Amino acid sequence: MARQRVAARAAVAVLLFTVLSSPSAYGQGGQSVAHRANYGVLAGINFATLGGSDVQDAKTRTAFSGGAYAALPVGTGTAIQAELLYSMEGAKTNTGSNGALKLDYVRVPVMLRFAVPTAGTTRPFVAVGPSFGFQTRCEFSGSTGGVSVTESCDDVGATSGDFERKKLDVSGRLEGGLTFDTGGRRLILGGSYSHGFTDVFKNSDGKNRVFSIFVGVGL
Repeated sequence: MARQRVAARAAVAVLLFTVLSSPSAYGQGGQSVAHRANYGVLAGINFATLGGSDVQDAKTRTAFSGGAYAALPVGTGTAIQAELLYSMEGAKTNTGSNGALKLDYVRVPVMLRFAVPTAGTTRPFVAVGPSFGFQTRCEFSGSTGGVSVTESCDDVGATSGDFERKKLDVSGRLEGGLTFDTGGRRLILGGSYSHGFTDVFKNSDGKNRVFSIFVGVGL
């Protein structure tokens, strides 16, 4: 009986050692995957417009968004995720002049991310937090009668005095989607909504509103 107990304890010890030292449980340097930072790239499409009491007849501008992300786990299923994105936003006019306001930003969302535990390798997630945008382009463009014109917001503002732009944009960002673990690589399919809190122009109530769909690949 004593020998059987010793043999059973030895078998448990061997099994425990095997699990803890396997590649699926530990990454490089023996750090648990569940507590290891992960990062990757993102690319998607923005469906952007403007909202506010001074905005009239705004249509959606469809444009590119992409960049990189890094997530640092802080608990089971919970992580702090930061992103660095180039985001093309703005709006189009609802007139026959094919006009558009083109606003491009370098954005830094910082969000708290929650992953829903599942038995398989597909996991739903949701993330929420602020997004800080630094404007890199602000242009008005339009075409009519075969003639196209593009002017910077600074030039238009200098002429009319009505379009003094704000270079810093603060928004709230909500993300959701699915992650897939395939062949040791993490794939992400998701969507987001960004709700601007900062007016695009001074003395004017007009804020960014952006829906996005995106794909991501963990590196």
